[in-house]
Amino acid sequence: GVYSDKSQQQSREVARAAQDIAGQETQLHAAREHTAGQLASLSQLGQQLQNLSAQFGAPVAPKE
Repeated sequence: GVYSDKSQQQSREVARAAQDIAGQETQLHAAREHTAGQLASLSQLGQQLQNLSAQFGAPVAPKE
């Protein structure tokens, strides 16, 4: 009847919304992983620059 059609339509919409949310969560997780990787690289690079600076005796002054 009309009720079951409406119910089936709602179920499909909820399922579609759940899929969309799952896809967005996957993208968000991937973006977080990527960002964490970039931050780790930057941190490592900063450490290397500090080591070089210490080695050659030139203090690294923050640029204003």
